[in-house]
Amino acid sequence: MNELQIYLKVRGITTAQLARELGWKMHRVQKTVKCQRHNAAVRHAIASHLGLDPRRTWTRRGVGASYLATQTERAAKDAAVEEAQRRLARIRAEADCAQGAA
Repeated sequence: MNELQIYLKVRGITTAQLARELGWKMHRVQKTVKCQRHNAAVRHAIASHLGLDPRRTWTRRGVGASYLATQTERAAKDAAVEEAQRRLARIRAEADCAQGAA
């Protein structure tokens, strides 16, 4: 698994979902994400759609691992914060219900 695949997994994005959103065939997107195809237009579209810098996302032979590792860490932190906020909202809602029942 390369760093782009890890990034997608952390963000909860599948290659099928990405392909639908881009209007490309899933196989084309999947092969590009796996670095088995090197179509510049597909690479650019994927990186841009994900909010990544296309020039730093892709190298001649694959993906820019150090750049994507940093982006993956950011995505993981963002996901953790979002989950904590959802948890806090549930706790507050339960507390409000408990106070209203008392």
